[in-house]
Amino acid sequence: MTREFMQATFKVNMNNAEYVYILPWLQSGTKDSSPWVGASGEMLQQVKDHYANAIIIDDVNGFDDTIVENFMKRVEKYGMSRADIDVTNIYGYINLFDALKLYAVAARKAYETSKHNITYIKNGNIIWNNMRRTSFEGVGTTGGSLGTVIMDDLADRVPLFAAFYISPTRDTVLK
Repeated sequence: MTREFMQATFKVNMNNAEYVYILPWLQSGTKDSSPWVGASGEMLQQVKDHYANAIIIDDVNGFDDTIVENFMKRVEKYGMSRADIDVTNIYGYINLFDALKLYAVAARKAYETSKHNITYIKNGNIIWNNMRRTSFEGVGTTGGSLGTVIMDDLADRVPLFAAFYISPTRDTVLK
Protein backbone atom coordinates (compact mmCIF):
# COMPACT_ATOMS: atom_id res chain seq x y z
CA MET A 1 0.00 0.00 0.00
CA THR A 2 2.83 2.45 0.74
CA ARG A 3 4.22 1.80 -2.72
CA GLU A 4 1.00 3.01 -4.34
CA PHE A 5 0.77 5.98 -1.97
CA MET A 6 4.32 7.09 -2.73
CA GLN A 7 3.70 6.62 -6.46
CA ALA A 8 0.66 8.92 -6.17
CA THR A 9 2.66 11.59 -4.31
CA PHE A 10 5.27 11.42 -7.06
CA LYS A 11 2.65 11.84 -9.81
CA VAL A 12 1.21 15.00 -8.24
CA ASN A 13 4.66 16.41 -7.42
CA MET A 14 4.20 16.09 -3.65
CA ASN A 15 7.47 14.24 -3.03
CA ASN A 16 9.65 17.26 -2.37
CA ALA A 17 11.07 18.98 0.72
CA GLU A 18 7.73 20.73 1.32
CA TYR A 19 6.19 17.41 2.45
CA VAL A 20 7.22 14.79 4.99
CA TYR A 21 6.02 11.20 4.79
CA ILE A 22 6.63 8.92 7.72
CA LEU A 23 5.81 5.33 6.85
CA PRO A 24 5.53 2.59 9.48
CA TRP A 25 7.05 -0.50 7.91
CA LEU A 26 5.06 -3.66 8.60
CA GLN A 27 6.86 -6.85 7.63
CA SER A 28 4.77 -9.31 5.65
CA GLY A 29 7.31 -12.11 5.48
CA THR A 30 10.41 -13.42 7.14
CA LYS A 31 12.10 -10.17 6.20
CA ASP A 32 10.88 -7.88 3.47
CA SER A 33 13.34 -6.08 1.29
CA SER A 34 12.85 -2.44 0.48
CA PRO A 35 10.17 -1.84 -2.18
CA TRP A 36 12.66 -0.52 -4.75
CA VAL A 37 14.61 -3.80 -4.78
CA GLY A 38 13.32 -6.26 -7.36
CA ALA A 39 12.88 -10.02 -6.94
CA SER A 40 16.37 -10.63 -8.34
CA GLY A 41 17.96 -7.98 -6.15
CA GLU A 42 18.10 -5.34 -8.88
CA MET A 43 17.51 -1.65 -8.14
CA LEU A 44 14.12 -0.40 -9.39
CA GLN A 45 15.14 3.24 -9.77
CA GLN A 46 11.69 4.51 -10.74
CA VAL A 47 10.16 3.00 -7.59
CA LYS A 48 13.04 4.33 -5.46
CA ASP A 49 12.42 7.79 -6.92
CA HIS A 50 8.85 7.61 -5.58
CA TYR A 51 10.25 7.15 -2.04
CA ALA A 52 12.77 10.01 -2.26
CA ASN A 53 12.85 12.07 0.95
CA ALA A 54 10.49 9.70 2.80
CA ILE A 55 11.21 8.37 6.28
CA ILE A 56 10.48 4.72 6.98
CA ILE A 57 10.04 3.62 10.60
CA ASP A 58 11.06 0.00 11.02
CA ASP A 59 12.33 -2.34 13.67
CA VAL A 60 16.03 -2.01 14.38
CA ASN A 61 16.82 -4.85 11.99
CA GLY A 62 16.38 -2.54 9.04
CA PHE A 63 16.35 -4.14 5.62
CA ASP A 64 18.36 -7.29 6.28
CA ASP A 65 17.72 -10.75 7.70
CA THR A 66 20.53 -10.82 10.28
CA ILE A 67 18.18 -11.72 13.12
CA VAL A 68 16.85 -14.73 11.21
CA GLU A 69 20.35 -15.97 10.38
CA ASN A 70 21.49 -15.57 13.99
CA PHE A 71 18.45 -17.48 15.20
CA MET A 72 19.06 -20.26 12.69
CA LYS A 73 22.69 -20.58 13.86
CA ARG A 74 21.50 -21.09 17.42
CA VAL A 75 18.88 -23.65 16.36
CA GLU A 76 21.36 -25.57 14.20
CA LYS A 77 23.66 -26.01 17.22
CA TYR A 78 20.98 -28.29 18.63
CA GLY A 79 20.67 -30.46 15.53
CA MET A 80 17.74 -28.73 13.85
CA SER A 81 17.68 -27.28 10.34
CA ARG A 82 15.56 -24.86 8.33
CA ALA A 83 13.52 -27.84 7.15
CA ASP A 84 12.48 -28.48 10.78
CA ILE A 85 11.11 -24.97 11.26
CA ASP A 86 8.17 -23.15 9.71
CA VAL A 87 10.21 -20.24 8.34
CA THR A 88 7.01 -18.34 7.51
CA ASN A 89 6.56 -17.97 11.28
CA ILE A 90 10.21 -17.34 12.16
CA TYR A 91 9.39 -14.26 14.24
CA GLY A 92 7.04 -16.39 16.35
CA TYR A 93 9.97 -18.68 17.16
CA ILE A 94 12.24 -15.72 17.89
CA ASN A 95 9.68 -14.16 20.23
CA LEU A 96 9.18 -17.53 21.94
CA PHE A 97 12.94 -17.84 22.43
CA ASP A 98 13.15 -14.36 23.97
CA ALA A 99 10.10 -15.05 26.18
CA LEU A 100 11.61 -18.28 27.49
CA LYS A 101 14.92 -16.53 28.09
CA LEU A 102 13.08 -13.78 30.01
CA TYR A 103 11.51 -16.45 32.22
CA ALA A 104 14.89 -18.14 32.76
CA VAL A 105 16.54 -14.81 33.67
CA ALA A 106 13.73 -13.98 36.13
CA ALA A 107 13.74 -17.47 37.67
CA ARG A 108 17.51 -17.44 38.09
CA LYS A 109 17.38 -14.01 39.72
CA ALA A 110 14.65 -15.20 42.11
CA TYR A 111 16.63 -18.34 42.96
CA GLU A 112 19.88 -16.45 43.57
CA THR A 113 18.37 -13.59 45.59
CA SER A 114 16.52 -16.10 47.79
CA LYS A 115 19.80 -17.86 48.60
CA HIS A 116 18.77 -20.88 46.52
CA ASN A 117 15.26 -21.36 47.90
CA ILE A 118 13.52 -23.39 45.17
CA THR A 119 10.04 -22.24 46.22
CA TYR A 120 10.81 -18.74 44.95
CA ILE A 121 10.87 -19.91 41.33
CA LYS A 122 7.36 -21.33 41.78
CA ASN A 123 5.97 -17.98 42.96
CA GLY A 124 4.45 -16.14 39.99
CA ASN A 125 4.46 -12.77 41.75
CA ILE A 126 8.19 -13.00 42.47
CA ILE A 127 8.94 -14.14 38.91
CA TRP A 128 6.83 -11.31 37.45
CA ASN A 129 8.57 -8.74 39.67
CA ASN A 130 11.92 -10.05 38.45
CA MET A 131 10.75 -9.58 34.85
CA ARG A 132 10.08 -5.89 35.49
CA ARG A 133 12.76 -3.28 34.79
CA THR A 134 15.22 -5.84 33.50
CA SER A 135 17.21 -6.38 30.35
CA PHE A 136 19.03 -9.23 28.62
CA GLU A 137 20.56 -10.13 25.30
CA GLY A 138 17.89 -11.41 22.92
CA VAL A 139 18.23 -13.91 20.11
CA GLY A 140 19.28 -11.36 17.53
CA THR A 141 22.22 -9.94 19.43
CA THR A 142 24.71 -12.62 18.42
CA GLY A 143 25.75 -10.66 15.36
CA GLY A 144 25.38 -7.28 17.01
CA SER A 145 22.38 -6.40 14.86
CA LEU A 146 19.98 -5.80 17.73
CA GLY A 147 20.16 -4.05 21.01
CA THR A 148 19.29 -5.53 24.34
CA VAL A 149 15.75 -6.73 25.14
CA ILE A 150 14.45 -4.20 27.66
CA MET A 151 11.45 -4.81 29.89
CA ASP A 152 9.58 -1.84 31.39
CA ASP A 153 7.92 -1.37 34.78
CA LEU A 154 4.92 -3.50 33.74
CA ALA A 155 7.13 -6.27 32.30
CA ASP A 156 6.25 -5.22 28.74
CA ARG A 157 8.96 -5.41 26.13
CA VAL A 158 10.13 -1.96 25.13
CA PRO A 159 9.98 -1.79 21.33
CA LEU A 160 13.09 -0.70 19.45
CA PHE A 161 12.61 1.23 16.25
CA ALA A 162 14.82 3.11 13.87
CA ALA A 163 14.07 5.73 11.26
CA PHE A 164 15.46 5.25 7.77
CA TYR A 165 15.74 8.23 5.41
CA ILE A 166 15.37 7.50 1.71
CA SER A 167 17.87 9.79 0.04
CA PRO A 168 17.20 10.59 -3.62
CA THR A 169 20.96 10.62 -4.30
CA ARG A 170 22.03 7.35 -2.64
CA ASP A 171 21.28 3.70 -3.34
CA THR A 172 21.24 2.76 0.35
CA VAL A 173 18.98 4.06 3.09
CA LEU A 174 20.37 6.27 5.85
CA LYS A 175 19.74 5.23 9.42
